[in-house]
Amino acid sequence: MNRSTLSIQSRFESIWLDAEFVSKCGKKLDLPIIANERCGSWYVSPENLADSCYFKSTDGHNENLLYGDTLDVKDFLPPDDILSAEEAEAIKSAIPAIIDDAKQLHLDIPKLRTLLTRPIRPIFIDPSTALPTTNALSRQSHHTIACLMASNAHSAPLTAPSSSYLPGAGDDEDNWSLSLTPAQFWTHQPSLRSAASTSPAAVTETITTIIKTPETSPRSLKPATIDHTHLTIGTTALHAAPKVLQLLDPFDVIIVCNDDPGLSASQHRLVARGVEPNLIEMGLKDGKLGARVLRKRLHLVEKALMKVEARMPRILVTCSTGRDLSVGVALAIWCLFYDRGDAFIRGGTVPKAEITKVYIRERLASLTMSKPDASPSRATLQSVHAYLMPKEDGKKEERVEEWLGGVEEAKEKAKKQGETLGRFLIGSGASV
Repeated sequence: MNRSTLSIQSRFESIWLDAEFVSKCGKKLDLPIIANERCGSWYVSPENLADSCYFKSTDGHNENLLYGDTLDVKDFLPPDDILSAEEAEAIKSAIPAIIDDAKQLHLDIPKLRTLLTRPIRPIFIDPSTALPTTNALSRQSHHTIACLMASNAHSAPLTAPSSSYLPGAGDDEDNWSLSLTPAQFWTHQPSLRSAASTSPAAVTETITTIIKTPETSPRSLKPATIDHTHLTIGTTALHAAPKVLQLLDPFDVIIVCNDDPGLSASQHRLVARGVEPNLIEMGLKDGKLGARVLRKRLHLVEKALMKVEARMPRILVTCSTGRDLSVGVALAIWCLFYDRGDAFIRGGTVPKAEITKVYIRERLASLTMSKPDASPSRATLQSVHAYLMPKEDGKKEERVEEWLGGVEEAKEKAKKQGETLGRFLIGSGASV
């Protein structure tokens, strides 16, 4: 794959082509489109988006399986043209363990059963498969879920130059998006298309302009409160949206994740509506850089919340997107300062020794139920895990140090062997 295929221009063109296929599927099958916030939102324009979900984009990669199904294992019949026999068998054998993992999340299964009155039947579609007719999707005996792969992994669409088409162009956005979000990508589609037809420099310049403009779409201005708590997640655009804020109760604590000099003290007070809040400015950059620094700044949040006197404080956490850093901070707060009954712990925290990966995963799963468009990056979640489970992080650092020590030892050994070989070659008169 040449460098031009990996350019942001090629990514945009490939995403737009794949989005046309997704839109076509939604209309042909007459099904609502739900995007995976980890990467799927790039392929769905807002007018076609019914809702969002969240799962790791690596869950379905070969030898990294995390599939679940409400059907009996014997009923799992993936198509031969999408999965190899080995992968299908691996998925079947993994399902019982996955069901056990799901039970540990303490999901409200009785409630889900009232919503899913019929069994689920998945169908698998990619651009190389023929779309089933709506008659074939009988909904009398089961709920149909179309698992859709937007990209053509085998060949470029007929409307795309094969030399520039990039399958999965929306994957790993941290590595190429320059902090542009899917919502901004679709809102500013005309200007991005114009720039993409010009030059890479024009694309970069356009993105730089876009990300400096706060998102003001209805979706970006709609805050989400985690069920049974007063812990709210939103975007920094909320700080300058008085009409939206008038509908909210004043906040006791406001946590601003991003380093945003454009937010004035008066705008922070506007959020609190006359109540002097405890304002915590974390000063984080967008993207991986901010996510990695997050673990070093979470102590500011913990220290401030330890002093809160309200029995159930109203806490607002914001970041530029309302989907990444703010979600990570809210997750950390929920794990540390709320007990199993979701009561706020005043003057203390849940002991970190009691916080496990399963506990964090359970809370994240519940959080995404309250905020379906949550999309914390891998780096953000790593920072949260490192802060909440310092012993595990310390063990990881020890393993890294041990590995680095082994590398250095190997280098030193190779160096000595090289010096010995050099002396031998010079002594024997050989030419090197």
